[in-house]
Amino acid sequence: MNPRHSPTPWRADEKLIQSIVRGPVAVVRAGPRHDEFEAETNARRIVDCVNACAGIADPVNTLLMVRIRIKSVADQLRATDQGIIAELLEEALDKLGPAE
Repeated sequence: MNPRHSPTPWRADEKLIQSIVRGPVAVVRAGPRHDEFEAETNARRIVDCVNACAGIADPVNTLLMVRIRIKSVADQLRATDQGIIAELLEEALDKLGPAE
């Protein structure tokens, strides 16, 4: 964990994001083209992502390495006539969204 970040776990109370340990972290506001419900949904999404990555020193790099490994396993499976399993792995990668 980066000592400059608020400690996890976090929770969302409507648009307010709070660290259970230290209290308020941020308030998510609705932009000019967004409504209040979307702001609350974004707050929950932010909290879910932060809590899911708790304890991972470098989440971006870790996810990149996981993607590379899954792709490698899929390629190996395809080479051994286990294409259906390879396809399932690649579908899972697609659901993770684009690698950045």
